[in-house]
Amino acid sequence: MRTVSTYAALIIMAVSCGGGSGPQEPVSVVDGVPFYELGKERLPNLNQARGTHVITVAGGELTVIGGHTDGFIPVNTAEYLSGGRWHLINSVYPHDGGYSVRLPDGRLIVGGGSSESFGVGRTFGVESYNPETHEFTALPYILDKKRAFASAALLSGGEVVFSGNWYDDDAIAVLDPQKGITLEKKVSAHRASPLILPVSASDAYILGSMDNYGEEFTTSVTDCLKGDSFVPEIFNEWRPLAYNPFFSPADYLIGEYRYLMPARNISDDRIGFLKLEDGRFSLLETDGEIPLKGVDGDSLTLYTQFIVDKAARTAYMSGCDSVSRVYVLKLNYDASLVGDKASWSMYYTKEPLPEFPKTGPAFALLPDGRIACAGGIVENNFSPSRAVFAFSPGIARERMAAPWAWIIAGILLAAVLTLLLSGFGRKKEPGDIVPPAAPEDLMSRIITLVEDKEAFRRPGLRKADVAETLGTNVTYISACINTQRGMSFPEFIAGYRVRYAQNLMRTKPQMRLSDVAEESGFSSEQSFFRTFKSMTGMTPQEWKEAAKKA
Repeated sequence: MRTVSTYAALIIMAVSCGGGSGPQEPVSVVDGVPFYELGKERLPNLNQARGTHVITVAGGELTVIGGHTDGFIPVNTAEYLSGGRWHLINSVYPHDGGYSVRLPDGRLIVGGGSSESFGVGRTFGVESYNPETHEFTALPYILDKKRAFASAALLSGGEVVFSGNWYDDDAIAVLDPQKGITLEKKVSAHRASPLILPVSASDAYILGSMDNYGEEFTTSVTDCLKGDSFVPEIFNEWRPLAYNPFFSPADYLIGEYRYLMPARNISDDRIGFLKLEDGRFSLLETDGEIPLKGVDGDSLTLYTQFIVDKAARTAYMSGCDSVSRVYVLKLNYDASLVGDKASWSMYYTKEPLPEFPKTGPAFALLPDGRIACAGGIVENNFSPSRAVFAFSPGIARERMAAPWAWIIAGILLAAVLTLLLSGFGRKKEPGDIVPPAAPEDLMSRIITLVEDKEAFRRPGLRKADVAETLGTNVTYISACINTQRGMSFPEFIAGYRVRYAQNLMRTKPQMRLSDVAEESGFSSEQSFFRTFKSMTGMTPQEWKEAAKKA
């Protein structure tokens, strides 16, 4: 007989992981573009007003580190949100305009920032933050040079790459856990808060749209940790919006060494998105142009910070209009993975939010899919914000509104009690006790295994295989895929195999269909033909011919 805790976990998963709905009816339409209402929630204020701080989710908790407070004064404190309130803790060094990078064990490395009030100077200091103990520890080395507004990224080999600086020269440095920090090479262009995007186990691209004195680049040269710098051809038409003081590579990551990033057309200022895949940049096709005006027809300010939710295959870009209404552009990039156009929708708060920061808002993706904004600059650097918001742009995982959540929970509870009573007195078998899984991150872990590690290419892949690898059980795997994606496990895996096969037939038209089937993970050519036609309405050969003509 299954335990009460197992069924209770399933109830929680069904309500919190699978509830919600798609986009509602638009509340405004401007130039044919529908605008949907953006759900918002006011969270508790920070203990200290903060600007140019680090924001992240560490140990499942929304966390802010450093920055400067009222009077443009750096602070050597951090805060984490737990139990409905912010807990203030001390850091070793102040990090006003610092960087952070997450290590595989969940700890953060935090470093750099201004050395004095008013954003003056730079620092050497580097420390680690352990979200389990909520403690900072000074590390036994310093940066290669004093830095502020730097960025960092972790390579799969364990090294950390640094670049970026403010009012001083930049360079690329590498932290080797065994050797400390060493200067790797000079940069071809000095940048502030660049994007550092790993493209292999030992290489990374460094790019940006702002130099180390705050001026916009007139060219988008890309530096490499290994090899020579270059300017991608598409950058002559589309320039990445690549200045991000809250940068994390995970915010742009859609797969292993694959990224999305916002961009601006240099001739007409249109907003678009660039893909980086296999070391090459290309333009993401969308099903319409991104609006540059708000619901009143005034211009929109779109912030350069970009957030990818890999589990939901969506990305978010936020903005604000002149009366402090907040906008969130939701990009659904799922279709682009198989060569179709990405779709998008726009959400906004119907009422202005006077406390929302005018510049430098800091965003982070919460585990439940909402977007948090904590701190930022209200009027100027002398008056940063304490305000914290959570926005829900039509997310499928947002909690269902009462009373329906409780009604459904009641039905599930009744079913659980029936199951428990029907099995009462039966001797427990060893396989009845199953470990709990974390509903909020299980889908993300499934995606990482199936998509990033391409587990779908393994013929005969079973739910039990996925459950064993992830340390959970087949019931949770089935329930999460069903509630998050609305399909069964076989349908979920078949979708990956069919999309992979389509990509092979598009990029390698000379490949035999039997080889395509094998490479895509189908157990036989017959299974390939049957599944492909069931999902696309065409045989593989028919689809292949149609793709040639498209």
